Amino acid sequence: MYMYMCTYSIGNVDYSNVSETITFTNSSKRFTGVLRIINDSIVETTETLILALSSSDPFVDLVNATVSISDSASSRVTVGFLPNSWSLIEGATVIVSLRVIEGTLARNMSLNMTIVPSTGSDFNIVPDLSESAFTFKGLTYQLLIVTFADNILEGNEEVLVSVSSTDPAFISDGPLRVTIEDANRVRVEFSQTSLSLSEDAGTVSVCADLILVGNTRELAIPVSADAVVVNETAFEFLDFTFDSKVFSFSTNSLTSCVNMSIIKDTIIESAERFSLTLRTSTPGALIEENAVMNITLIEDDVAVFEFTRPSYAVNEGESVEICVGLSNNVAIQNDVSIIVSSEGIEATDGVDYPIVNQTLVYRQGGPDPCFNISPISDSRFESAMERFRLRMRSSSPLVAASDTAIVAITDTDVMGLIFPTGTQEVSEGETVSVCVTPNITTDISFTVPVNATGITATYPSDFTPQQLSIAVQPFSSGMPQFCSSLSIIDDPEAEQHETIALALAPMPSSRIVPAQSSMYTLIIKDNDEFGVTCNINSTQWVSTFNGTARYLFDRNCEHKLVSSCNSSRIDIRVDFLNRTLSSGLIAIMHDEQKIVFSAYSVTSRPAPSVSNISIIQQVDSVTVTLNSIGLSVNFSKNAVTVVVFGDALMMRLNGLCGALNGDLVYSDCQRTANFMNRTSVSEFITSHFVEAPEQLARPNREECGIIRNDTAQGDPLFTVPILYTRVANLTGPLHLCYEIHGKPDAYFNYISDDCTSVTAHYVQSTNAPIYNIIDSISIVAIDSADHCHQIQVNSNGCTATYDGVSITRNSPGPGSNDIRSPFSHRGISIRRYSDRVRIKVPNCADVSLVMWVVCETVNISDPYTGVNLGPVTMIKFIISRGFNLHEYSHGLIGQFWNIPINVSSFNGVSTYPPRFNDLLYTVSINHPVDPQRQFVGLLYRSWTQRGTSCLHVGNKQAGKIREIESPNDPVIRGTYTDYEVSGPFDTQFVYSVFKRSDSC
Repeated sequence: MYMYMCTYSIGNVDYSNVSETITFTNSSKRFTGVLRIINDSIVETTETLILALSSSDPFVDLVNATVSISDSASSRVTVGFLPNSWSLIEGATVIVSLRVIEGTLARNMSLNMTIVPSTGSDFNIVPDLSESAFTFKGLTYQLLIVTFADNILEGNEEVLVSVSSTDPAFISDGPLRVTIEDANRVRVEFSQTSLSLSEDAGTVSVCADLILVGNTRELAIPVSADAVVVNETAFEFLDFTFDSKVFSFSTNSLTSCVNMSIIKDTIIESAERFSLTLRTSTPGALIEENAVMNITLIEDDVAVFEFTRPSYAVNEGESVEICVGLSNNVAIQNDVSIIVSSEGIEATDGVDYPIVNQTLVYRQGGPDPCFNISPISDSRFESAMERFRLRMRSSSPLVAASDTAIVAITDTDVMGLIFPTGTQEVSEGETVSVCVTPNITTDISFTVPVNATGITATYPSDFTPQQLSIAVQPFSSGMPQFCSSLSIIDDPEAEQHETIALALAPMPSSRIVPAQSSMYTLIIKDNDEFGVTCNINSTQWVSTFNGTARYLFDRNCEHKLVSSCNSSRIDIRVDFLNRTLSSGLIAIMHDEQKIVFSAYSVTSRPAPSVSNISIIQQVDSVTVTLNSIGLSVNFSKNAVTVVVFGDALMMRLNGLCGALNGDLVYSDCQRTANFMNRTSVSEFITSHFVEAPEQLARPNREECGIIRNDTAQGDPLFTVPILYTRVANLTGPLHLCYEIHGKPDAYFNYISDDCTSVTAHYVQSTNAPIYNIIDSISIVAIDSADHCHQIQVNSNGCTATYDGVSITRNSPGPGSNDIRSPFSHRGISIRRYSDRVRIKVPNCADVSLVMWVVCETVNISDPYTGVNLGPVTMIKFIISRGFNLHEYSHGLIGQFWNIPINVSSFNGVSTYPPRFNDLLYTVSINHPVDPQRQFVGLLYRSWTQRGTSCLHVGNKQAGKIREIESPNDPVIRGTYTDYEVSGPFDTQFVYSVFKRSDSC
């Protein structure tokens, strides 16, 4: 028999046990049996099995067999850590075990351990088996893992411990994964949790802060956070956008910002809101406090509402529609309520118009909301125009509704005035009450003008005033009378009964009319005895004319020698028929009617010829002797002497041509005991003013020497006083007289100086389109505090403004911004009269520049046909004090002020008739800046000013005179278009010297 005997193997574990009896015979000498080796999946060393034979036969030698059992290649063990994943907070320790996870290990196994990363500052493993192989005996093998705490935010760290082996039976269960959780913490929060922004804020920064928590001091990893938009009433990409919504932080940058752009629209809407929420995936980063930012977008668009018209006009008893509209280009989401209220100016709430408290609703896309106002109709005479103000308001902060409008109520009631009729006798020295009675009540005061016209009586010697002003005061009942007084003068002269006609003059308003056509006549009874009424100390008045006295003779015109100074318009006129004055016609005129008209001639014996002439007048078929005159005219070859003898006649020189030499002596009836100073005829002539032309003794004859300027009426005419070199036959003040015809709707500079600029606006005359006139004067002035101001005067009503604010002659009403005249502030003063405005400006000097703007109505006529073209209202500009205008000042007027001007007798070439030669003078302009100019002036009276003698120069644009060949430079520098400016207060043109534009 044989049996198994195991040295390192176990029966029925490593092999199947066998016990069998073997019998050998001669024919059967071999035994074959089966030994079954069991596969046990155990990883183990090679095992030895001994097959032992035993026999009871003593003759049998037994030999055992040895069997080596090698481990199967399919036997494996899985080795790993259990558990194979750990998560530790920095500073914690743990013991981990290495063991057989699957299979049986019955022998030693050589293993290698790998630790990634290597141990160091963050952790340590004891024992550290990573340096060499170690023997694993299949039992649990324990490792101590120690982690270290620090103050650096570095995120969670991972340690991988791997086991490997070259043993074919080894299978790895995978590495041990140890997560070291970072104990350091940071907190991310918004820098501010709420933000209010205007729609026009543009691009703004939204910032977040990184807060180091606890012992954390450094960042070893980047920290980031996202801003998450939470839309509420504002929406991303419609109301705002971000270029990025990621906040990034580092140790050196603990604040991070992103740009947010606000989208501006034109929609009027309520405040819109949205919020931002922080979110982060960075380990160790906390989102706790201040994690939400609330953002409000404030609407900056404002809907501006205005009345559709700044002013409304309505007649009393009628209706006017008032509308409100949106004035700027915006859209409105919701309806807007506008409240309109009223306040009285001259008109009274509830009396002249219903109190206004109206709510209007404006809807986008709908029509402008409107309502009607109907002024209250009454039967009272009130101001022609009473005003009240409309104001608007709105409670919405998105609406600007502060506009005002003026409603002007026109009173259509007509006031009838009852004026007395018939005839009344009065005595000299009596005071007569002249009365009117209004036929309806009135709330206002006004003045009724009454004209007193002498039929045979004379103003002011018989009565005064010539026009009465009856003040009508407000009254509410009855029909009271309002009166004014007319004084009848008591004089010592014996006169016939004289007559005065009283009549209503044109009323201050077209709504004031006479209640009936009426004329009131006063007869003045004079009980004085007739007698001499004026004592003349000297019985004669001698005026001498001779050829050597440079007397300008013209056979085409008459010469007015003398005329009376009292109310009887008596003239003595002579028409010389030849240059030697030896023959002609002489006439005595009364009220432009011939009384005596006779021829004269020089006789061989020029003895004085005396004629007694009685001047009479028919009054109501009664012949009245006015005056008795003794006249002596002595004619010689070169002279004529007129001697006038008179008892009650005062004579005065009037209308003589040219410059006369000699003396004029006459008596003054009002100062009987005193002669006037002896006056040189030439000076007397240049100071006298005569309306031109005048109808003289013969038809188609005009006064000698009148200059017929084609545009002398209607045009802007300038009279500038000049400093001139004295000429032998010129004495007294002298002026340059010229005109600038301009062009319609254009502005021209008149004065340009350091601190003052004056501009005139030209318009075409409505009645007479051939004329351009001035309708406004605009002044830019620097005050004593170096501030710039704008002053303007308009011809319509002669109104004035100061920096756009009206200057009124009356007390401004409640709520009015008007300035009361006279006005004075920092060297600038303005005084407004009914038909003129006085303006004083410092012009940056101690002595002020004084100017007058005169608004006048002139009857103009066609220069070619003589046809009357009607009245024209225009402006005349005058400098009354110009001492502080600099020599270099410029402008159409300013360039002639305070500069040397040479005047000399004319010796050039002209096409004027020889009779004008004695009146032509050469003018040389020596402006400190402009080139020297020479032109010619014609000496005569000024256009409109009494007491002014002029050198008339230039054509209608102050250019060259066509009748003068040389010298004939333009009167002004350049041409008139060089002085044109773009607007009323523009100070810049070609020759501007205004130096203070920086103050304006």
